[in-house]
Amino acid sequence: IDGVEGQPGRCFAVVTKFHHSFGDPSFFAPVWDALYAADLPPVEADPQPASRLSVTLRELLRLPLWPVMLVADAKSSARAQRHLGAALAESGHRPPPVERCSITAPMGLGVDADAAFFPLDRLRTAARAAGVSANDLILGAIGSAIAEHFDDVGPDVTAFIAVSTREVNPEPRNSVAGGMVRVADDTPWPDRVRRIHRDVRTERTLLSAPEATSSPPRAPGFAYAWFLQRNQRSRQAHGMVAAHTRISSPGRPDITDWRLCGAQPVSRFVVVAPGASCGLCHAVTALGDTVAISAFVDPAQVPDLGGYLDTLRRVIEELCTPHQEDRSFA
Repeated sequence: IDGVEGQPGRCFAVVTKFHHSFGDPSFFAPVWDALYAADLPPVEADPQPASRLSVTLRELLRLPLWPVMLVADAKSSARAQRHLGAALAESGHRPPPVERCSITAPMGLGVDADAAFFPLDRLRTAARAAGVSANDLILGAIGSAIAEHFDDVGPDVTAFIAVSTREVNPEPRNSVAGGMVRVADDTPWPDRVRRIHRDVRTERTLLSAPEATSSPPRAPGFAYAWFLQRNQRSRQAHGMVAAHTRISSPGRPDITDWRLCGAQPVSRFVVVAPGASCGLCHAVTALGDTVAISAFVDPAQVPDLGGYLDTLRRVIEELCTPHQEDRSFA
């Protein structure tokens, strides 16, 4: 790669792709460490792995038990969901479903991606002035940029926030729950970002409860595919969706000891697969002393990705400038 700012000569990039069905970003962190480590860790292999025949016979013997297990799991899951729904209703902060607009149609086959970069120290200074975290400030900035850039969205903007529950339930390879947070409304700044701060923490607490982290019913894959398609058709018929956008903060391992092709890497950039529920998704990643906010869009829904990122840069510049010397974002 030629022309990387601040780096002499040619640079290189290494792209690693994982399917989300295999695990969440936190699950893959030690896998990344092992892949890029100079010394490979020892591998403990089963000296007598099970043969395909033995696995097939075992599953055939278990086949009569599947209806019983499915009914038991479905009852347990329904009970847990009722408790979680009651807790969310009691909290009173979760926003209702939103009307469909120019960015809420399911993601198509084509995806455009770009990123904006911001100094972490400036974000932290502005966040401390408001009494929140830098992540809360970024959530509020994304909400403001969406409400300002898209004519049919706003002033209320609801985001799907990925919440890791791996510390509570480390057994599943995917330990991620979805929180719903209103990231833009008529509330003036900084009261709005303080409300976002409270809502995010409330969502994290509720989604880390035992009933929220319980395992789903053990059903065949086609059953889940049918359920998701049916749910999507129902939402399309009613013209309502859960959120305007998706925002993730993927976990990342330490790159201090990494050596790629004999060189110390400058940064590690996480890209997450966009969800299929909306046409505008974000990933927020720390790159040393820089924060990268990447956007993944359906070009049919967001044809002007560069213009949207320019709006986001200006919003964050306006939030940070009163708290530090003027310094534009490249």
